[in-house]
Amino acid sequence: MLRMLTALAIRDFAIIDDLELDFAPGLTVLSGETGAGKSIIVDALGLALGQRASSSQVRDGAERAEITALFQPGDNGPAAAWCAAQDLAWDGTLILRRTVQADGGSRAWLNGTPVTAQQLAELGSLLVDLHGQHGQYRLLQARGQLDWLDNAGGDPELRLKVAAAFRDWRAAEERLAATLATAEHPDEMEYLGFQVDELAAAEADFDAYDALVADHRRLSHSDELGDFCRAALAALDDDDNAVLARLNEQTSRCTRLVPEVPELKELAAIFEEARINLAEAARWLRHFADALELDPDVLAALDRRLARLHDLARKHRIEVRELKARLEELRRRRAVLADLDQAIARCRHEAEAARRTYIERATKLGAERRTRAEHLTAAGRTLIRELGMPGAEWRIDLESEQEPQWQAHGTDKITIRFSANPGTAPDLLRKIASGGELSRVALAMMVAAMQQGGGAGGAPTQIFDEVDAGVGGAAAHAVGRLLKTVSTRKAGAGRQVLCVTHLAQVASLADCHIRISKRSDKRRTWTEVRPLNGEERLQELARMLGGKDTPAALAHARELLAAVS
Repeated sequence: MLRMLTALAIRDFAIIDDLELDFAPGLTVLSGETGAGKSIIVDALGLALGQRASSSQVRDGAERAEITALFQPGDNGPAAAWCAAQDLAWDGTLILRRTVQADGGSRAWLNGTPVTAQQLAELGSLLVDLHGQHGQYRLLQARGQLDWLDNAGGDPELRLKVAAAFRDWRAAEERLAATLATAEHPDEMEYLGFQVDELAAAEADFDAYDALVADHRRLSHSDELGDFCRAALAALDDDDNAVLARLNEQTSRCTRLVPEVPELKELAAIFEEARINLAEAARWLRHFADALELDPDVLAALDRRLARLHDLARKHRIEVRELKARLEELRRRRAVLADLDQAIARCRHEAEAARRTYIERATKLGAERRTRAEHLTAAGRTLIRELGMPGAEWRIDLESEQEPQWQAHGTDKITIRFSANPGTAPDLLRKIASGGELSRVALAMMVAAMQQGGGAGGAPTQIFDEVDAGVGGAAAHAVGRLLKTVSTRKAGAGRQVLCVTHLAQVASLADCHIRISKRSDKRRTWTEVRPLNGEERLQELARMLGGKDTPAALAHARELLAAVS
């Protein structure tokens, strides 16, 4: 199974000196004596996921604590999209690393690139849901509850259509507001006209800019060019002792000697080629000199035309070559303003049509949510009562928000109310539920969503810390059974589940069982980790049942494992 936590390395964190854990798909349980460090491992992972750091978390005598978590979320999904949005390169594997200094301060890295703790928290929320005694739970947040409801068999395309309609409506409202604002400033039309006229007066020079620059460069050196042409022509052809005249004379003499001295034939040809080239150079110089513009008024006119173009570019804060596009933009804007009444009417119509589309889609989404909420309320109530809260009550309330509160996720406001005790009216979940109760409610919500044909909801890795606190007997079996359900990959809905437990009934259902133990000598205390199989797992289950290695406890442990297989 991809999209999971695969490894965790912890160094000098609390009572853990150096610890490495590998994780597998399915259900993994962490068990051990009280105080062995089971929940510390969860806290360490939370630090790697961007939770608040404290120097008190550093092991006594160490300079810093260091946590590294390795994930394989796959090439698609929210984590991949987040990395792409952050322009962070990766190859399908994410390495989250966090250090905490003993003297204060922390640092974070993602695949070796420094990131902020906030970035780790954003990414971490897409990778892991932590359900524990002190965690912040997605199910306590209205948006997280709505996401859960929509994932529980809802139509994802409909929610996307609602979000698209909301964006279209907001964009139409912004266009209307901008047009109305323009109508409130009639002097803008006059200023636009001035800008258009000013640019239009120089429009003929926009496309000729490069040619104007070349002409200006040539004319600004006309005196120097004229002196050069005269001197070159004098040297070549105009003076009595010019090169061409002397070369002509020597070429003729060489040619007359060729019959007598055949070896001179090649030299005569070279002389002739040189004479032709120099004659061509002289003709080119005369043509170039005749074409030179020596009138200072022409240069001054070019100066004025170029200066005007550069002034306009500075005024509009653009390049000279962008002036033509700027003029076209201003002309279009003036045309719109010239027809302002029709523009306002058109924008109003578009905004109202977009609003109707949004309301239509949001109403349909709301109706689906209410039907789904009824089924989930009934399913969740049954599951919660199975989890050791027989008198618990809960319900999912949906109500329509006022228009100012409408959002891309629709017009509905969700409230989940809960009561753990009979006779107590359900109140807001965040006000009533304890940490252990919240974990069990979260577990029930995930299973209820799967029963309705939706995904398990939430992040691909789910961690439950003490979800079974205060339960036993049949409720303990129910906790284990539901954890197993969440971790079972069925129709793509399964999740990797890690559970810190003290119940043998839960541990017996694990795909992987890890024992956490605490060791100490006279100088220090440290935590050890050991994956369990065979006889070791049987002995750990017996210990969890309270009988250690007694025959009765071992027999009970064998019964639990036999019931699973």
